[in-house]
Amino acid sequence: MGAEDLKIALCVNHFWPSIGGAEHVVLKIADYLSQFHEVSVITRRLKGSKRTTFHISIFEYTPGDWRLFSKHLEQSKPDAVFVYSDMFDFFQPIISNKNKFKLIVALCGANWFYKHRRSVNIFARNLINVDKIILHSELGYDAKICSEHNLKHKITVIPNGVD
Repeated sequence: MGAEDLKIALCVNHFWPSIGGAEHVVLKIADYLSQFHEVSVITRRLKGSKRTTFHISIFEYTPGDWRLFSKHLEQSKPDAVFVYSDMFDFFQPIISNKNKFKLIVALCGANWFYKHRRSVNIFARNLINVDKIILHSELGYDAKICSEHNLKHKITVIPNGVD
């Protein structure tokens, strides 16, 4: 399979037509990547949303329904899964499983970890399942967590504000 034939799943709690920072970022990522790859967005079900204007596929899940989410991943067979934020509904279980795809996570400040510090240990124990970690800065709480666990080899810093 060539580099331009990848199936990429972007996982985020909220997506267009919701409006916010994460929604805008993931929409930009999806639009960009879909120029070169087959892209799908996996997001929470949003009542009344119409998603017919995109050239990407959308799969909506119900929060808490890990079975449906994991079944969708298994059936869609992505080459790479990009989880946007440690606050993603299924962040803990997806990093805890040995996956058949490359797993990329953007910690986005590690806000959930900051509020649930015991979860950092779960993350650290399962780092073998994570192929790449994206940070927005080398100075935040997420960078501190990564440095404490010697993860420089897995980190890519993409500063906030990069289009």
